[in-house]
Amino acid sequence: MSVVRDARLEGRRATVEDIIAEGEQIWAAVKAKDFDRTDSATADAFLVEMRKQFPDFAYSLPLVLKWIVTMKDYNDRAFKKYVQWYVKYSGKPKDRLDFLKNQSEYLVFLFKARHPRTTPVVMRQFRDEINKRLEDEDKEFKEMADDAKGELQDMADECDDTNRDELYKLVQKLRDGTAQKE
Repeated sequence: MSVVRDARLEGRRATVEDIIAEGEQIWAAVKAKDFDRTDSATADAFLVEMRKQFPDFAYSLPLVLKWIVTMKDYNDRAFKKYVQWYVKYSGKPKDRLDFLKNQSEYLVFLFKARHPRTTPVVMRQFRDEINKRLEDEDKEFKEMADDAKGELQDMADECDDTNRDELYKLVQKLRDGTAQKE
């Protein structure tokens, strides 16, 4: 029984078999939920539900969970091979990009399972394309997060200025004796 690094399940270390079993449960729930995968609102809402139902899986394998749920796409052999690879080769990610690359390998295993006669060159191109898309998406997300932080800081500064001005006016009224009791 191999143990998955840093993965927890109900307070204990999760095994490869535990993770595969959770993947199967998630897939069963996806199949039971009748929605069109092009209906992104329903798929996103169901993804939120699955994240709550399988928090350890969602934390450890977020891209895999998102793919299974939103794309309604799963292959048990590919998932098993991916989890075994993940345990054996992925190690602790050095950074966010390394984490995304480890996650994207699931899509590579899935592609290989669907296209078993694919050449190594095509597989490398597929892997590079997936990683480039994830990198670009991550950069875009970081830019959006930075923009949002900036806007929130501007709003907070504006509120501080407004509150300071209102407080100053109130103190002036109290000094002048013109403040009304409420």
